[in-house]
Parts: sequence; C-alpha cells; structure tokens
Amino acid sequence: MKRALKWFILGGIIAGAVVAVKSMQSEEPSDDMPKQVAGAAGGAAVACGLLGFILDRRARRKAKKVAKVAAAVSVARAAAPVIELTAKRTRKAAKKAAKAAAPKVGHAADVAREQAVKAAKAAAPRVGQAADIAREQATKVADAARPVVEQAAAAAREQAARRAS
Repeated sequence: MKRALKWFILGGIIAGAVVAVKSMQSEEPSDDMPKQVAGAAGGAAVACGLLGFILDRRARRKAKKVAKVAAAVSVARAAAPVIELTAKRTRKAAKKAAKAAAPKVGHAADVAREQAVKAAKAAAPRVGQAADIAREQATKVADAARPVVEQAAAAAREQAARRAS
C-alpha cells in the first residue's frame, strides 16, 4: 500500500508541475490554469496510484514465493543430517543382506541350471518327433497342392497366350 500512496502523490505532483510549466511558458496567460493543473494532477495521480497498487501486489506475491522457497530450503537443511544417517544405515543393511543372500542365490542358480538341463534333455526327443511330424505334414500339403498349382499355372499360360494373339 505504501508504494501505491507514493506513486499517487508523485504522479499528481509531476503532472501538475508539467501542466503549470507549460501553461506559464505559453504566450497567452490562462485564467483556467489552476483548473487544468488540478485536472491533470488528479488524473495522473489516479493512474500512478493504480500502477503503484499493481506493483505493490506483484511485489507481495514475489515475496510470498521467496518465503515459501526459503521455508523449503530451511526444512531441507534441517532434514539433511537425518537423510544422510538413514542412507548410511540403509547402505549397511543392503550390504549385509547381499552378503547373506549370496550363497543362497548361487545355490538357486545352480539348481535352476540343473533343472533347465534336465528339461532340455527330456524335451529333445519330443522336439525331434514334432519336427519329423511337421516335415511329413508339409510334404503331404505340398503334394496335395501340386496338381492345383499346376492347373492354375496352365490356365494362366493359356490366358496369356490368348491375350498375346
């Protein structure tokens, strides 16, 4: 509010002074000079007061944002030692857990490897059998399709020959 009042007063004084100086410099003295000075001063005072009010509100908003950031920084500074301590403890606990789990994980990997080998050995004959069956079926389908494809090719040749002649 201080800024609005200062701008209000300054705007009125400056506008009034400018109009008064211009009026005195003109060759014709004017009887309504006080009225002109008062009108210009009043209009400028209102305009400058409004500008000061806007600037004052803007400054307050910025100050609130700065205060929020400052509060967040102070909270972060206060929490930093606690976070560091927690991180150290967590790191130590994770290292302990990794050391304790290493033999179990290694054993689990060995067991999984053995099971995978067993499964592959058990599946090998069936995969071979499935490949043989697929090969036989593909041959049957190809043999069954051969006469149809040959007929289609012959028909296409005949049509091509008719078009050419």
